[in-house]
Amino acid sequence: GINAEYMGLAQWTILKHPEADVALKAELHQTFGLLYASDGKLDIALKQLAEATYYLTKLNGPNHILTSFGYFDLGNVFAAKSSMDSAMAFYEKVKDIWYNHLHMIFSTDPESEEGQFDHRSPATFGEENLQDGLKMIRGIVGLQAERFGQVHPATGRAELVLALFLHWIGNDQHSQECMTKALEIHKRIYGAQHQTATQIRQFASSFGQNIPSDTSGALETTDPE
Repeated sequence: GINAEYMGLAQWTILKHPEADVALKAELHQTFGLLYASDGKLDIALKQLAEATYYLTKLNGPNHILTSFGYFDLGNVFAAKSSMDSAMAFYEKVKDIWYNHLHMIFSTDPESEEGQFDHRSPATFGEENLQDGLKMIRGIVGLQAERFGQVHPATGRAELVLALFLHWIGNDQHSQECMTKALEIHKRIYGAQHQTATQIRQFASSFGQNIPSDTSGALETTDPE
């Protein structure tokens, strides 16, 4: 079919031009991987996406927000293979990368030396990457809520990362909703005075978000005991 022909030509191009730009190699391997995955050829897809992630790491570093897209793709293929522990491990990596990036933005002075890093402003990240990033983090929230239930540390952290991301891109109404959910989840698991709940309140306060003291109605459903 056309996909196989396209992939054969692209692979031939990489073999004939080993000096090809690292960014191009990352993009091509990612494209192959996603095509193979959509065709149900999951083992080949994993191999291609691992190559893509290798080149993204070479280009940006292993903990860069652009590299997080590679980890997410790998997680999705592991999920499709029903290797849920591996899938969740990659989703955790994505969350860690984004949490650290967003936390740095909100806790450092842009004029200071430690405040100088890539993509401090969403404007430099590009509209397509922002949309993909939002879809990715929302996807992880949904997947982890389905896997673990809403009242679980993984889901709570995913909601927090989504809240931070939404504030970063200027969507404060939805950010506050996710922040409230994150707070309620952490309160149910760890208690209202736990340091994670306190930290979430501090984020909300610094963003000018008015979270009520009673957040018990924030979750759409309650998980069965």
